[in-house]
Amino acid sequence: MAIERLSRKLNHASSQTRFTSGKYVLLRVVHFETDCTVMTAVAPDDDGQNSPFPDNDRLMAAAMRVFAPLASEMAERRDAQKQRPYVEFYQVPLSVRKNAAEELARELGLETIEEQAREEGREIYHALGGAVNDWEDAIYQGDGMWLTDDGDWVQR
Repeated sequence: MAIERLSRKLNHASSQTRFTSGKYVLLRVVHFETDCTVMTAVAPDDDGQNSPFPDNDRLMAAAMRVFAPLASEMAERRDAQKQRPYVEFYQVPLSVRKNAAEELARELGLETIEEQAREEGREIYHALGGAVNDWEDAIYQGDGMWLTDDGDWVQR
């Protein structure tokens, strides 16, 4: 799952965010009026909570597959401090950045929103003690909704 958070990493950019997934920072985004510039992240988060994705080549390749079709152009660059390679994608429409970041996280094998929701459902199921009898595989929650042992919500 890719989560967008405010960022202050880039000194020159006034409006910026970053996309994180798990313990990794994947992307940095500089916002403009109708579009944005998206960059693969090569340095830790500005708050120190997330590290860059450990396989930079894989991150760059996946980002090129996801963002290149959305951008007007792209460029490979190197960061000033350690000369680590990264990719910038220019004029990505603001409206597609979140879905594209989620697709990138999926391509990298990181947890998706659906997987996180299912895991939370499993935790709730087990916290409630599981099904009350042997013939039910789900716990009734109300309004026709049941929570199954694998964390799915179903209507019956």
